[in-house]
Amino acid sequence: MNMKRLSWLGLVFLFLACSEPSPEKKEMSAKPEKESSPLPKMISTQDSALKTFSMNGFDFQVFQDSPGHVNLDIYKGLLTPEERLAAVAGDSLLQSLNVLLVRGQGKLLLIDAGWGTGTAVKGNTPALLRAQGILPEAIDEVLLTHMHGDHVTGLLDSAGKAAYPKAVLRVAKPELDFWLSEAAAKRALSNKELAERVAKAYEGRIQTFAFGDTLLPGLVVTDAVGHTPGHTAFFFPGSPRALLVAGDFLHAAALQFAYPDEYPSYDMDPVQAVITRKFILNRAVNDSLLVMGAHIPFPGVGTVERVNANSYRFNPLP
Repeated sequence: MNMKRLSWLGLVFLFLACSEPSPEKKEMSAKPEKESSPLPKMISTQDSALKTFSMNGFDFQVFQDSPGHVNLDIYKGLLTPEERLAAVAGDSLLQSLNVLLVRGQGKLLLIDAGWGTGTAVKGNTPALLRAQGILPEAIDEVLLTHMHGDHVTGLLDSAGKAAYPKAVLRVAKPELDFWLSEAAAKRALSNKELAERVAKAYEGRIQTFAFGDTLLPGLVVTDAVGHTPGHTAFFFPGSPRALLVAGDFLHAAALQFAYPDEYPSYDMDPVQAVITRKFILNRAVNDSLLVMGAHIPFPGVGTVERVNANSYRFNPLP
């Protein structure tokens, strides 16, 4: 297990107060939980697939690009299939694909692009943007957590051209390098071909970043690898709370918050994905972070609490 991969995440969290003890040490010391900080207000709109909130000088709009359901058959880990089914009994197996629009620092950003309208799965993001009076030409940058199809197909229009014709596309260098490599052809040929079409459509407007880079004042790139070779989270430091947009750090909220060792077949490095997931969950608790997950049931934003040393609970933003 490559713990060095988490070093950049550790650096990012230096923006916050000194960390509390690890779960084991915390229980032994019986130190009281950190006093909770006020939560931003989530504003509902007439469109049930759009939610808004503001914090730390940024305005955020969460779009439900598409709904979905968890398929427990593709999960592995420490539980047996019977235990996995029992673990989620009575819980919703709803899933979502959430895309984030960010306004701040004079820019209009999208974090991921969803499915778009050119596949059998029709994404809602283009229509939701239009409903807000936002034309594709108005998007300044699209930031990618990773390059799986449900996050990048929406970068292309029905003709295969750039759906956001003026946007700079920003992605982690190891993520782009992998999907344009021959290794990707052996692992997931169709996704490699999609990545190549995206790279061609945005030729001359792709900028890669390294983990730890500051993309804007108040927006830092963090390492969240495991799900894919360059999987990225985006950190918005601030007080009284910070926001971590954590992409596909988990997929089945009903299962993986309580049992973070469980992983789906599409985690490309399952061991590293579990390490990353546990790190994010632990830091979310210790630093009272607000966390957004791309596949947490809509709107996918909330806080995390620790149930025991290796089990957590998600509390959606009210």
